[in-house]
Amino acid sequence: MTRRRSVASTPAPADAMHSRRKGEHLPRRRELTWLRSRLASWLALAGILLGLAMLRTVVNGYLSAILVSMPTLALVAAHRGDARERAELERRANHDPLTGLPNRTLFTERLDRALADRVDDELALLFLDLDDFKTVNDSLGHLVGDRLLGLVATRLRDCTGELGLAARHSGDEFAILLPGCGEVQAAELAQQVLDALARPVMLREGEVLVRGSIGIAISDATVRNGSEMLARADMAMYRAKADGKNRYELYEPAHRAAVLARHQLRVELQQAVDTGVLSVEYQPIVSLRDQAVIGAEALVRWRHPRRGTIDPEEFITVAEQSGLIVPLGLQVIEESCRRLAAWDR
Repeated sequence: MTRRRSVASTPAPADAMHSRRKGEHLPRRRELTWLRSRLASWLALAGILLGLAMLRTVVNGYLSAILVSMPTLALVAAHRGDARERAELERRANHDPLTGLPNRTLFTERLDRALADRVDDELALLFLDLDDFKTVNDSLGHLVGDRLLGLVATRLRDCTGELGLAARHSGDEFAILLPGCGEVQAAELAQQVLDALARPVMLREGEVLVRGSIGIAISDATVRNGSEMLARADMAMYRAKADGKNRYELYEPAHRAAVLARHQLRVELQQAVDTGVLSVEYQPIVSLRDQAVIGAEALVRWRHPRRGTIDPEEFITVAEQSGLIVPLGLQVIEESCRRLAAWDR
């Protein structure tokens, strides 16, 4: 009897996934899991590749758009930068750097334009000069003076509001343009300005008082331009100073003659100081106790070759306003010292 050998048959590796257990009709569970994981990996890889392709397209599109628009964007940025720079340069050219107010150039331009555009409306101009401001600078310093000018500008701006245009004319001089205003409104505003300036200013250096004199000019048919109107307001301002300061004055034709006379007096006083024709007289100071002379007061006198003796109040005021008071005072001191030395001998 012939024996049969039983040989176990092992499935080929390639057919492993197709092998079945006895009685099974589906692939094994682990083989299905492997298939699913491998399929998921392929799908994920395909999605990444597709996403990268789409991203590349989008990025290329954006880069192309940016590269195309860069020159335009650069031109727009440059234009905006130039516009801001021009605006800043124009602001600096037309405004005072210390107070921020419009300067004389812009104020004169607006004044000329307002005069040209007016029909029947009146136009008022206020010209303010701070009283004895040089004393503030000399005693407290120019930094304090600058702070006071800034404060004055703020108070002028508050008083004027939307009614007109306040500007710094020069130094301690300010101007206010009031379109459509007559004498009554201009005088009311001038008084408001004086009241505002009269409020004490508290600084680290102590309390400081600011005063001012204001000249008012009202436009009429004889006003030719802004310079003429400024000249009228300036004449009225000097009249206000001559009448005691810290007040306002409306322009009158008689002011022109007074200004011309004051100018002529200033010229002749300069000549008198330069040539040394001023004289000094001495008024004794007597003790009431024993009637003894204990000193003397030196008094300057001016004997004019045509007008005779000029009142000291008249030419001393001109000397103070023009700065001639300094050389005049030195002459009086030198002459007094010579006289005192002669008396001692």
